[in-house]
Amino acid sequence: MEEEVKRLQERFQKGEKMAAVGLIEAGLVSGKFGTDFEREEEVMTAKLGFKKLTLEEMVPDTLAGL
Repeated sequence: MEEEVKRLQERFQKGEKMAAVGLIEAGLVSGKFGTDFEREEEVMTAKLGFKKLTLEEMVPDTLAGL
């Protein structure tokens, strides 16, 4: 799996944007990356002073805006 990810990364860096699909799939299947953004990256919500919303709070407002 890791070799395939490296190949896909190289293809993506060379401009083959569809390689991103394979990278996303590999991340989701392996569970090694791309499945928990808050665990993997710094989320700026609190630093910017925004309230962290739950899915139940966010969906009605989002749907109302459609």
